[in-house]
Amino acid sequence: RRTDYDFTASGNLLDLYTKVAETTATSYTPSWDITDRWTYKWYVVAVAGSGARSTSAIRTFSLYLPDIETVDDGIAIINGARDLNRNGTIEPYEDWRQPVETRVNDLLSRMTLEEKAFQMFYNVQAYPMSGWHFGPALPADLHAVLASTAATRLGIPPISAGDTTAGYQTTYPLQSTLAA
Repeated sequence: RRTDYDFTASGNLLDLYTKVAETTATSYTPSWDITDRWTYKWYVVAVAGSGARSTSAIRTFSLYLPDIETVDDGIAIINGARDLNRNGTIEPYEDWRQPVETRVNDLLSRMTLEEKAFQMFYNVQAYPMSGWHFGPALPADLHAVLASTAATRLGIPPISAGDTTAGYQTTYPLQSTLAA
């Protein structure tokens, strides 16, 4: 059980904060990257020689801005939508302006049974037609996954998922998988 979050703080998750260190020194500079970015705010607890404790002022993490680049994946843009199946027209599942239910129903009607089955798995390395990717991965790895899925028949992009209630390499919860 985690004890370094103050879950009694009011507000949303950005208002919560994380204890990143406890020290007896008069100052503290992390010599490591703070990898836990679940919360935006952080503090340090100072422990005096007498054992008295005091909490530092609340500080904030710097904003992380990833490097973004545009890479041609061979998918044409038609009327503002990606022609994922490369047939020269925008089908309902490709049109982001359509309601989600319309897009899902259209896509499911076009998918083979095998394509539907592969959507239940998330290991792209073992199942190249899988719709799931599970990290950690480097940007080049993620680009390779995106490029490989863009080349499939329907061009269904992967879903990056982690920390789910799923069982081993499946989107089904473990209990349902065992029952099947």
